[in-house]
Amino acid sequence: MGSARSCRELEDCVFCAILAGRSPASVFYEDELGVGFLSTGLVTTGHALIVPRGHATLTPVTGRLYCVRMLRVIVRLLPLAILLLAGCSSMFKAPSVKVRGVDIVSSDELGVYVTFYNPNRFAIDIADMEYRVFIDTLNCGTGRREPELRLASRDSTTAAFPLQIDYGNLGRALPNLMNDSVEFRIMGDYRLPKVLGKRKLSFKAGKKTALKAKVSDLLRGWFK
Repeated sequence: MGSARSCRELEDCVFCAILAGRSPASVFYEDELGVGFLSTGLVTTGHALIVPRGHATLTPVTGRLYCVRMLRVIVRLLPLAILLLAGCSSMFKAPSVKVRGVDIVSSDELGVYVTFYNPNRFAIDIADMEYRVFIDTLNCGTGRREPELRLASRDSTTAAFPLQIDYGNLGRALPNLMNDSVEFRIMGDYRLPKVLGKRKLSFKAGKKTALKAKVSDLLRGWFK
């Protein structure tokens, strides 16, 4: 629909850049007619934009066609629009969290890998994650993850969580680490994006794993 545009005009169009994947956006819906994404400059909670696929200049004819097509998209999006305009309603489901793995990277670094599953039908970005890691009941470190973590719609995302080690408690946990298995737990919170109400959610997850062999290798390296 609409007249053909020059390559330069298409490159300068922010909406075309988003649809082409050249610019980041929190896309919460897309189909053959259009794409919906959250605005980067929120006018109010739930501010979202819906644009058609393809660059076009509106005329009396194309304007009517555009409105008909976008109305179809809006009807499809009505349940989600209610959620967004409400800020954060009971329709929003908090991501589930699992500890995917734990690794002793070095004597100064413990690697904790956590998987978030987003059950919602739209992508969300979570940020400002602060957390504590426990070995059994001992708090062995704290951390903060600054970069936003992108959670795609109905998909899993695994990320590494840096840890500032509490060497005192880690030393006390050493006998437990030499067992056949030990329980690691992570507890913390993160901030939801503005469109979902600027609030924080808590998370926790645990996993039993065996690190006896790696701890033994690390100790042998220390005493060589």
